Amino acid sequence: MCGDNPFVNALRRQAFLLKVLLALALARLYPPFAGDYLATGITSKYMAVMLVFFLSGLGLETREIARAFGNIGFTVFVQAVSLAVVPCLTFGFSRLLLKTELLQPDFADGLLIAACLPMTVKSALIMTVLSGGDEAAALLNTALGSLLGVFVTPAWIQLFLGQGSEVKFLKVVLKLVYKVLLPVVVGQIIRNASAALPPLLKKHKAVSDGIREWGLVFMIYCAYCKTFQSQEYEYETTQVLLVAACVLLELAFLMGAAWLVLNLIFGKQPELVVMGFFGCHHKTVAMGLPLIKAIYEEDPKLGFYLLPLLMWHPGQLLLGSMATGALKRWA
Repeated sequence: MCGDNPFVNALRRQAFLLKVLLALALARLYPPFAGDYLATGITSKYMAVMLVFFLSGLGLETREIARAFGNIGFTVFVQAVSLAVVPCLTFGFSRLLLKTELLQPDFADGLLIAACLPMTVKSALIMTVLSGGDEAAALLNTALGSLLGVFVTPAWIQLFLGQGSEVKFLKVVLKLVYKVLLPVVVGQIIRNASAALPPLLKKHKAVSDGIREWGLVFMIYCAYCKTFQSQEYEYETTQVLLVAACVLLELAFLMGAAWLVLNLIFGKQPELVVMGFFGCHHKTVAMGLPLIKAIYEEDPKLGFYLLPLLMWHPGQLLLGSMATGALKRWA
């Protein structure tokens, strides 16, 4: 009976968001716990990050992605918008918010950092499928975006935030190679080691997704424990509400602009339009959290940088869910 209960179904769809809220509440309740008892210098800094990306590599469907390589023009367009246009637009928007003093610098920088991330694999793919879009193109673009993001994201952050970001590009890239790329490659090698493994992994995908989700929640908890423990940075509740409003405003603008441009260029291929509609503005939490953590692991402002991303994720799900029915009928 619970499966037919709309309230229970809604809670299940927002399970990750509820876990994040629980992690924030626990971090606020007793911030020293993570540093005193959880050995975050090893567990959160290395183990959790590498586990998340190892599971990503283990579950990546390379054969399906290969089918979408034929449409190079569409792939280049989506990656350019996601990894270049959106960061540049957000840079202007965030600097305007700073100049007008609507947002404090840490939150404005966090909004920009979130925009520099690649698209999310899970929600962009699911939204594309639910809306009648091209699933193969979604697989290719989300996987390619994740790979490019390892290098593009720290480069954008260095370019936009400069010395204030305290990011050493080469050091960050090397760090991301062994924390991100190496676990993904190992996961892919293990996946392809036996023909019996992919069906087994698919059968137990829910377990893998659950472990990865809890790994992300653990990283969020540790990051906010560190932020709440620091007495250097304070913020008002109104600032948090303004961050949420700015994120939703930007998402609405990006969705509208993407729809117009995609229809002009790829209007005769509605399945691609639908995929691009989600891919152009979706930003990854699964990859974004460990990426940001790897870049700013010693920065007490880490929690502030993460907040816009944690709002971006439910915002894109909320607005995207509202559009799926109409998009499916259109496609």
